[in-house]
Amino acid sequence: MIDGMPHEDYGCLDCGYRWSKELLPATQITKIRYKVVENGPCTIDSQQSWVYEIYPDGRCKEYTYQGQNRKYQFKTEEKVSEKKVYRLACSLQKIIGAPLWEKNIIEGQVCDGCSYNLQITYADKRKEIIKGDVAGGTFDSMLEKFIHAVFNDDK
Repeated sequence: MIDGMPHEDYGCLDCGYRWSKELLPATQITKIRYKVVENGPCTIDSQQSWVYEIYPDGRCKEYTYQGQNRKYQFKTEEKVSEKKVYRLACSLQKIIGAPLWEKNIIEGQVCDGCSYNLQITYADKRKEIIKGDVAGGTFDSMLEKFIHAVFNDDK
């Protein structure tokens, strides 16, 4: 085992095949969930958050929440090409599958503004969770560009 390299941590008892989520192809991503939370100067009741769910079949959903309410205020659904979603999944998986990927990403940091939680779900039900600030970093820039294109008629 080499530090920073993906380790095969899952395996099939029948055929002996072993894998790690970092080495899976982008086709194994079943859902990308990107949650953005407002951190600026506001009360807890006026704080907004947005959740974007992106599926391999091109379905994209946007949920808007207000305050601590667990029920969304608005929901929008859009459909994009499967190819567009696949390109996003490939970009994400390319970064995550790279050795020592955490050292090679740009991570923006802000005090006020918005933070994000990126959750990638794989076909074997495992999840990769990445957190950061929306400030022009690697993951947030990629996803913000995709989200803007889908939900602002830039398809």
